[in-house]
Amino acid sequence: MLDMRKAFCSLLLLSCTGACFAQTPYIIAGKHVHYYNDLPDTVMSISKGSTTYPLDINGDNIIDYSLFVTAPGGLGAHFHYVEIQTLNGNQVAYSNTDSCFDVNNQLANTHRMAKPFFKNDTIDASETWSNTLYLSYDVFVLQTYSCANNPFNPTTLDTLFIGLRAFIGTDTIYGWVRVRKIFSDISGSTCTVFDLASTYVKTGYNEQFTLRPQVEVFPNPSAGIFTISTPFQETTLSVRNLLGEIIYTEPILSNTNHIDLSAYADGVYIVSLTTTGGTQHQKIVLRRD
Repeated sequence: MLDMRKAFCSLLLLSCTGACFAQTPYIIAGKHVHYYNDLPDTVMSISKGSTTYPLDINGDNIIDYSLFVTAPGGLGAHFHYVEIQTLNGNQVAYSNTDSCFDVNNQLANTHRMAKPFFKNDTIDASETWSNTLYLSYDVFVLQTYSCANNPFNPTTLDTLFIGLRAFIGTDTIYGWVRVRKIFSDISGSTCTVFDLASTYVKTGYNEQFTLRPQVEVFPNPSAGIFTISTPFQETTLSVRNLLGEIIYTEPILSNTNHIDLSAYADGVYIVSLTTTGGTQHQKIVLRRD
């Protein structure tokens, strides 16, 4: 009887390995699940020009992503940046949209940023996923610009992980690439890549057809007026302070909407959009300077 129970448990575990994993694929940043590539530690650092580092995240000899570092030389406006480029419809975990303002506090431009993960963070479908995103950037023109915080700008010497999601046939796999010293300034751009890993390929579940619709709020930070861009047309929007108190609410009836928080104090607030499919949250910053 004991042997039969063991056999039944083993069979149940084997059947769940395929079916259960197909519904909830994920990866833990810094963990090696199926495919792992201990890349030669490569420093991409340039003061002029550009360079690309190809990334094959599952060992099939097909390039899925590339790290792109550029620092154009010459006189005039410069735009130095490090970005992760997506290929073949693959995706990167999205963090936020950085906003840059001119000396008159007018919105000059925006930059879509990748999300930094720390070791042991979970990377799964709950993230907001996008295509090519910036890791670091800096703009040099005659006029001074003020930009929001860049999530990948190094504040310590710790390594960070980029969250990846790739689609191969009917399968969805998750992965990460570990990077360090991502930086862009007037002297050039730098990125060091260490290693990468991905989940088991044969999930039998392609999340590309069930993507979470992306909600964007910009400019962010703002002096008071925020624009909400959403694929939903019948949504309830609310804004809470960090105490959890609702300070603003209204129904959303179109894809692009504007909210005015100029009557409230500077600080961090949470925008929530609720539909029949659930609720999405995004941090916004109200700042007058």
